[in-house]
Amino acid sequence: MSLQLSASVEGHEHAVLTVLADPQDESLWVELLADGTQVQIPLAVLHQLLEVAAEEVHSADWFARQDAGDPQV
Repeated sequence: MSLQLSASVEGHEHAVLTVLADPQDESLWVELLADGTQVQIPLAVLHQLLEVAAEEVHSADWFARQDAGDPQV
């Protein structure tokens, strides 16, 4: 079994990514296309990336406020 995330683009459904289980060890992998090449990333790695992103990724405006010493950031 797999789980697929799709998006509608101009009225057509497109697979964005698929989560698959490795039949040998049941490890979970995320499969997606990058420049037309099928790429698999361990789900654990993607999960770690998303956790870090939630804390560390900010807009350019946020960084500008940091540089200006704005206390409301």
